[in-house]
Amino acid sequence: MTCAGEDVQLLPQSPASDSVVDHMARHNVMTGPEVDSAKVAPFIRHVTCDAGAHFTFSNLPAGVWYAVTQMGNRAVTIKKVVVKDITVKEIRTQPGQTTSVTMPCLSHYPPSWRHKPRLW
Repeated sequence: MTCAGEDVQLLPQSPASDSVVDHMARHNVMTGPEVDSAKVAPFIRHVTCDAGAHFTFSNLPAGVWYAVTQMGNRAVTIKKVVVKDITVKEIRTQPGQTTSVTMPCLSHYPPSWRHKPRLW
């Protein structure tokens, strides 16, 4: 599985984005009211994943970010809508540095130290 050609959304870690990323991962969605909310949407950055499941972001504030994308090789059609697997990777950025990321084939989200087990 790969994210080649897929949009990658980068969301800064915050209480507002934690719940949005949880919703995205649980429901296999990249859009919707939670993602488009005024608390989250203005802070989302976008880039396209290349053929090797790599992408690069630059000029990001230092901190913890969630990279969220769809994995494009295994899609199922449910009620005439194509549903692809969502993968999430937590990354850390440093000020003034370019961040290169390779998305995993499988997501190990959420990190157990961040979310209570009852959520999953």
